[in-house]
Amino acid sequence: MRDKTEDACLCMTPGRYCSRVTAASAGSPQPGRPPFVDATPAQIRGALTPEDVTEFDRQWRAVMNQATDRLDLSEVHQVLEAWRRVAWLTVARGPHGYRRTMASAEQRLRTGERGAGSVPWHQLQARLGLSEGAPQHELRDRRRSPGAG
Repeated sequence: MRDKTEDACLCMTPGRYCSRVTAASAGSPQPGRPPFVDATPAQIRGALTPEDVTEFDRQWRAVMNQATDRLDLSEVHQVLEAWRRVAWLTVARGPHGYRRTMASAEQRLRTGERGAGSVPWHQLQARLGLSEGAPQHELRDRRRSPGAG
């Protein structure tokens, strides 16, 4: 099956140089690269829930206005990076799963209590046989090694 692509004409000097460029779909990353790492604003927006689209649009307009006034794209990149993570989570969990995740996080922030079925990090480390205070890369490396599990 072929990835969805978007074709665009990249013209450096109108009439003198024009080449076709293709952007791979954000949902199908290259091997070894996380989903949405290079997603365009339109790809990000397309992956969001309707309620997040409204907030994305508001932030996008505000940051683009600031970038125009300041001639600085750094905040644009920061906003895109944050929303790429939201898009990835939304696609990975599905809209309903994403909403459940957000509701659980909001409850935790509000009450300080964990949701049903969740465990503290130190218990998860013990279950997985990781040393206390193990960095997350130890878990990632453990999953990649033969016989881990």
